[in-house]
Amino acid sequence: MSRQGIEFDALEGRLAGTLRPVPPRDEFVQRLRGHIHVPQGAELAVRLEEWVRLMLLFGGILSGTVVVLTLSRALFHLLGRKNG
Repeated sequence: MSRQGIEFDALEGRLAGTLRPVPPRDEFVQRLRGHIHVPQGAELAVRLEEWVRLMLLFGGILSGTVVVLTLSRALFHLLGRKNG
């Protein structure tokens, strides 16, 4: 074992004797429980449905943008050839 390993072992031994677990205060635990909210199955289904709608909306907007850009490039290309 290297010298650093021995130093870490001694340090860990001292810390193990020095550091003690501290129980949290009851009001802290109650406040924390109030902040933690696990949704029920129905609530999860509604949230998932909202995400599906959002993704469909995003996909529709993205698809529409691609179609408009493609048509505008095609028109620009065709009109550019006639003038050139």
